[in-house]
Amino acid sequence: MFLVLTACTSPATKEDDKENAKTITYGTSGTLYPTSFYNDDDELTGYEVEIMKEVAKRLDVEIKFVEMGVDGMLTSLKSGQLDIASTGIDQTEEAEKDFSFTEPYKYSFSSMVVRSEDADNYHSVTDVKGKKAGGAASTSYTKTAEALGAEPVIYDNASVEEYFSELVNKNIDVIMNDYYIQREVVGFYPQFDVKQLDIYYNPDQTSFVLDKGNSELIEKVNQALDKMIEDGTLTKLSEQFYDGSDVSQPLTEDYPTVDTSKVE
Repeated sequence: MFLVLTACTSPATKEDDKENAKTITYGTSGTLYPTSFYNDDDELTGYEVEIMKEVAKRLDVEIKFVEMGVDGMLTSLKSGQLDIASTGIDQTEEAEKDFSFTEPYKYSFSSMVVRSEDADNYHSVTDVKGKKAGGAASTSYTKTAEALGAEPVIYDNASVEEYFSELVNKNIDVIMNDYYIQREVVGFYPQFDVKQLDIYYNPDQTSFVLDKGNSELIEKVNQALDKMIEDGTLTKLSEQFYDGSDVSQPLTEDYPTVDTSKVE
């Protein structure tokens, strides 16, 4: 845990506190290429993972990676088992009651992947109505699908291969997610006969998420992120993992927004 050290009487407890203060526990999926995944050398890497490694280096602390799904991350942030996480939840007024968000490290928008044979049946984002949309619980993508009348099919921290297998096997009809991630994974897994549609919506920005009371850590992380933006580190990492695209810069185009305010 990244906490202020407090006076105590037990020498063992002091050592525990000192050790904890030198470690950030970070929740990530470990299954989502190219943002959090295992490379050919079985090393955890990806855009978000490498950002957090660099943040830890600049804060002179160790980082402990814990892999889990979004619901697990949110619960673990509140219980103190995680210090910080990449959750995929929107920075809404409701979410800000329980969680704090860092400065954005990614600007993007949403798209859809469907079976190639069905691509001509989609002309706008509203065409997902009545379809089965695969996704993770609590994410903005699943809420969008539900708001549009799709039937959410929930998976717990599933890999891209699992989602694509479910799609081609017709257990789901559509995957709604981040444009840049979907662009990369469709090209990375050519064995699946799927297509990313030219239908774009929901501009967004992505931040790391912390428990509401962790003000000291969020200030330090924000300082590190600001310096990484200034010195070009975020741009370099983005171009490395997103095929030359710089997702660390704000969007310059407008995209339609789906109202999810009525979705719990």
